[in-house]
Amino acid sequence: MGGLGLTHARTVSASAYMSSFLSFVARRDDIGYAEHIVPPIGFTNSAIILTEFTGGTIPITKSWSTSSLAAGSFTKDHCSQHWWASHIFPQIKLRLMSRCSARDRIKLQRLQDPMAGSWLTPVPCEALGLSFNPTEFQTLLRWRLGMRMSATCESITPCGKCGEPLDIFGDHAVTCKLNNYHARHQLVVDALARVLKSANIPLEREVPINGKERPADILAHRLQGSPPLAIDVTIVHPIATSCDHLQNRVSSAELYKHRHYDKLCHDAGLAFNACGFSTFGGAAPDAQIVMRKIKQRIAEIHGKAEGDTLGDQATERIIVSVMRGVAAQLIEGTPSADQVTPTDMVSPITEVSSGDGFMGFHESMQPQTASIAQCVAAQCPQ
Repeated sequence: MGGLGLTHARTVSASAYMSSFLSFVARRDDIGYAEHIVPPIGFTNSAIILTEFTGGTIPITKSWSTSSLAAGSFTKDHCSQHWWASHIFPQIKLRLMSRCSARDRIKLQRLQDPMAGSWLTPVPCEALGLSFNPTEFQTLLRWRLGMRMSATCESITPCGKCGEPLDIFGDHAVTCKLNNYHARHQLVVDALARVLKSANIPLEREVPINGKERPADILAHRLQGSPPLAIDVTIVHPIATSCDHLQNRVSSAELYKHRHYDKLCHDAGLAFNACGFSTFGGAAPDAQIVMRKIKQRIAEIHGKAEGDTLGDQATERIIVSVMRGVAAQLIEGTPSADQVTPTDMVSPITEVSSGDGFMGFHESMQPQTASIAQCVAAQCPQ
């Protein structure tokens, strides 16, 4: 859930207080503290807040909010912030999902796909293609957070490439066939080819089958043993124009490719892989298989310790290439490079507090109308 403010200090303050206090109680004998412990008012307040926030799904918090801390009333789990987070964050996610738009619900689902945040973590290295220029990075952050791409773009603004109406979030920019669409695809194919070569995997490019069909952007030999693997890179924008469902269009695109090419490749003695990625950086099942096999191959060459690091770096190079292609489309496909501040793209949302600063959302906020950016603004004011 990176970038959505789910670990803001005020969001986890009650559970952090609870775990730290219980950790002290659990270790009192180790530190030689023999006095009777009376739970402070902060403990009771935190228990009340957690009971209200989780809807009573953690029964012990209700007991702590109405009575003193009894011996043996908590376990080792209750001393762990990780345990509390595993109960708090799903509740935050449910609240966020119930208040955001249909488009943002789809985006939020896809941001949880494997590798979807891996373009944010690499150590920048221009020689390996692991870097963004400032404009690219700022554009991709707005894209990930659901901020509008341009201060001047409206729904009536025509696309400068095809003439179709633009939208403020950039959905048309990443789907317009005339806006670096094929260049984005080629950028990822080139990056994948370089990674395969660095792992000493022989390959061929644009291999025809039966003299006409070209299911393989790359034909990789010895990647998964025998037979050779025909890799067809697929990049899909997961948000349909209607934005009325949560269907995973990236996985659907991989299945479509399999129906079209599986038999053709099988008859030619090849295996087929529809290496799918989303425009938010997530890797679909086939893409995950390819990257896992690349990491295994690198580990075989360099040993596990060094191979793990180099393998992660190799897969990051592929995801960064996906996002660089998306950034190029967003930058060129929007009519202005104006920087949009949070106050430009969110409307005021009333904040409510539960005494100790634990944040919630005002009940008057209408469901299905707020963007993720608005919900984040409510949790994380400037």
